Amino acid sequence: MGPLYSENKSYVERVEHLLQSSLNNAFIEAFEYSYEEFNLVVGCLIDTYDNLEKIVWIEEKDKLIRKLFSGLNREVSESKIMLILDSITLWERAEYLTPPTGFEKLDIFPWRFNRQLSFIRRPLIMHGNKYMFGIRNVIYTRKYLMRLIWGGRLKTNSHKMKDVMSKLRNILGDEFNDRVKNILETYPDLQVEKGVSKIRKQHISDEKNNTLGDIDVFAINQKQKKLFIIETKDFSFSRNPYELAMEQEKVFTGDKAFLIKHLKRSDWIRKNLKYIINHYGLEDGDWTIVTMFVVSEHLMTKDLVDTKGVKFVSLKELNYSLFN
Repeated sequence: MGPLYSENKSYVERVEHLLQSSLNNAFIEAFEYSYEEFNLVVGCLIDTYDNLEKIVWIEEKDKLIRKLFSGLNREVSESKIMLILDSITLWERAEYLTPPTGFEKLDIFPWRFNRQLSFIRRPLIMHGNKYMFGIRNVIYTRKYLMRLIWGGRLKTNSHKMKDVMSKLRNILGDEFNDRVKNILETYPDLQVEKGVSKIRKQHISDEKNNTLGDIDVFAINQKQKKLFIIETKDFSFSRNPYELAMEQEKVFTGDKAFLIKHLKRSDWIRKNLKYIINHYGLEDGDWTIVTMFVVSEHLMTKDLVDTKGVKFVSLKELNYSLFN
């Protein structure tokens, strides 16, 4: 995932405010340097060795640090430059399958995505006292780190970084929810509401009276006598068998699976149908309740499990015929 491209300026402003107010402190707690310092050092490294025709640069450690220190006009200390470079550097290991102190076995398995010791995260190679690197990889590592933060995927023990990622995901989820609602509002015969947590004074809840959260988008087609109970999810694409298994548990099969909870919302609507018909001034008769998920990308796991009759539609697949 990359930066938020939205026609809704309020969401862009919320993201910008969050990053400006919290990202530096989150970086300091997670990495011991600020985002501003990271950006300055990596940016200076790119500018200093900005020759895309040269595939590999080889530079002595002390010489490279002095160049960056000078290029940054001494704004960042040499010790901080070393710390930042260390965080994007791979070193030779005595045994390939023995991870360095502070890392896990999973960090060295090349078939796993999002590894702390991956070449994408650490494009500098330390050989002896010399750095070896290609500038294109350095350019990409900065983008990749922000993509991990943006998608809530960065592995960290920092509470501040986790808080930033959580708030980012909430903003992006709200923005995606609005996009789905806005698309549905262009379809004829549909009455659309967002964030329905109760009908009048009755909260949507289970048999133990535990609240079940909002229906992200609630749509009514009076002509067809259909009620659409829609959960929207802005998912990151699952890239390997492990991520697919985690996605399957999170969405479909786990005790707190999104599907199970959403079906409970549909059950509440079904049990309170007469009350809903009265609240919205709808005609009596046989109403059909359609339970749906609208997701940002196609979910491969939906083809591997029983979706219990629930439709899973990607944003690209969303069309009027689904509601008519």
